Amino acid sequence: MPRLLTVEVRTVSELFATGRGFRLPWFQRAYSWRTQQVARLIGDLLEAADRKDGAEFLLGNLMLADTPGRERLAIVDGHQRIMTLTIVASILRDIEALGPLRSRLEAAVGSAGGNYQLEPQSNIAAFLERYVQREGATAAEVDESEEAFSDSERCVVEVREYVLSRLQNRNGESTVRAGLASYLLDQCKVIVQLYDSEDYAWRVLDVEETTRLAFFPGAQAKATILGVIPIKEREAASRTWERCEERIGTAGVGEVLGCIRILKSRKRSERPVEFDICSLFDVDRGGRVFLEHWLEPSVVRYERLRGRSRSEAWPLGIGGAIETLNWIEPAIWMPAAMHWLASRQPTDEAAPDFFRRVERLTWLLRIAGVDPSNQVRRMISVIDQLDGGRQPADMPALTIEPSLRQDAIASLRSQNFCLKHHAHLVLRRLSVLMGRDSGPVDRKNVTIEHMLPRNPDKSRRWWKAFSSEKVVKAHVNRLGNLTFLSHKDNQAAATKDWPEKRGILAQSGFVLSEQAAEAAEWDRAAILARGEILIGILMRDWDLPIDPP
Repeated sequence: MPRLLTVEVRTVSELFATGRGFRLPWFQRAYSWRTQQVARLIGDLLEAADRKDGAEFLLGNLMLADTPGRERLAIVDGHQRIMTLTIVASILRDIEALGPLRSRLEAAVGSAGGNYQLEPQSNIAAFLERYVQREGATAAEVDESEEAFSDSERCVVEVREYVLSRLQNRNGESTVRAGLASYLLDQCKVIVQLYDSEDYAWRVLDVEETTRLAFFPGAQAKATILGVIPIKEREAASRTWERCEERIGTAGVGEVLGCIRILKSRKRSERPVEFDICSLFDVDRGGRVFLEHWLEPSVVRYERLRGRSRSEAWPLGIGGAIETLNWIEPAIWMPAAMHWLASRQPTDEAAPDFFRRVERLTWLLRIAGVDPSNQVRRMISVIDQLDGGRQPADMPALTIEPSLRQDAIASLRSQNFCLKHHAHLVLRRLSVLMGRDSGPVDRKNVTIEHMLPRNPDKSRRWWKAFSSEKVVKAHVNRLGNLTFLSHKDNQAAATKDWPEKRGILAQSGFVLSEQAAEAAEWDRAAILARGEILIGILMRDWDLPIDPP
């Protein structure tokens, strides 16, 4: 009779020390972590490791199955975490110098010859070995663009590139990395449920998922908060909440609650937002103050900032900043913008400067890959300095420090810029600055075009300017080689030589393509020069200098 064998708490080092390894069933869900998820994990781990207080870090539950006749343990639940741990451990292994710590990291990843700790599905196995698991693989150049990857492969590359950028751009790099590696192996723990039947484990997971209530943060918060409010106030409170949902929807109210928590507490929290709201506002004693003085006014400000108020007309210099801020998710800028509207109003003569500086900071934090926790803390500093009565130009939190500017520029100059999750946003913002908004990338009307093709046909003249596949790979995903085309024009351009492709770009209707079509030739120098031109357009709009490449 199938059964649950054990439930154990293991460190990451102990997890990978079973000697049996793990396998992903072929029907497992695709790997789907991206920058947002791994940025939070890495930020939290670095922060915990820096504290040096010995505190443990819980990574959650894993569900494994010991299948008769199979050496490896099947991963039933926990795919995303084990894959991410493999990527992080592989990067730390490749960076760490020879020694005991590197040996422990090598053991966590496994060795060549099919003895890696993680055996993924067959359709991604060679890719994962080439770019992650094999010794030195995390330093290998990625040779395809985003469109050529499967969803899982694209996410693996994005996570790998983000972790590499975080671990290679810190002061005291070797000490920080060694501390992180030791903390990851010894202080990070998982709760492992081990079953003796894979089929039984899948049935347990299915029952758990199908009987669990769907989690909608806004709806869950509503049920909890209204349930805590005294009975005599509950009917009026429910009507107030429903008015708010009519204006911005359930998800919007959930986002507003997160903003209110930050504005009230002035700190980042890991707890469910409804718990903090109930505590911060003592809603068990009465909800009127929270509902009338915080929730309703905040919903009105949120509606205005999200562009959902039909009567809204922003003063000159504010509307454009708010529009491009709304492209960035999650909206870390929202609490600071809401606080400005609550304390100084958009008619304040300093409002255009404030929103311009918030927009600049938000974009640079995103482009530079600053982890979400530190982004939130930065915006809390903006809020605190607003309370101090400072003008935007005198607020240190809105001043762009050289390291942030340099990290953002390095990201824009990256050889694999197209693989970054924000690449399409940067191209759209450049289009706006150049006079014509392209609209969002939708894979039909707006697609990303590589002017130097990813895989030029051997009969084409591209090989005269780009002498080898290595040279092509070094330039194809750079900012300077990217533009927008409709799907139809993208298909028509394909791998055509520059004179033919140039004509398609010139009549495309996209300002980025029309600008690129002005080049008589498209070679390495043209790509690098155009990249610097585009970076210059961004930095000039943000009033920032550019260091030479």
